[in-house]
Amino acid sequence: MYELIKQAHFIAIFIWILSMLVALFSLKIGTSGGFSKALRGIMSIGISFTWLLGAYMAYFGGHYSSLWFWAKLLIVFGLSGLHGKIAGQLRKNEKINSYTSVISMSVLTLLIVVLVLYLALLKPF
Repeated sequence: MYELIKQAHFIAIFIWILSMLVALFSLKIGTSGGFSKALRGIMSIGISFTWLLGAYMAYFGGHYSSLWFWAKLLIVFGLSGLHGKIAGQLRKNEKINSYTSVISMSVLTLLIVVLVLYLALLKPF
């Protein structure tokens, strides 16, 4: 059962991060209200399942006593904050005027994901 939950967790992460990246670029080009609402919904589903399944795995996997888990959790809180910023901009339909902002936020998102994967898969400490 744990392996099935882990696979679902990875799918939820994929949906969440991909929708965040699509949202960033859609904020640059400007989108309709309907598309923004649908994208926010997909982002919300992704983050919700990521957190729920991750909490399940942490509890039943006994990871709460591991230092790598707490480092990962702190980083994921930061990623969730970035999610909130992007979702707020989608809700307000605020356009991002600079490609530099879009690229830097996209790179930041991907770097955070790489760091989280490093901690989760290798459990370095």
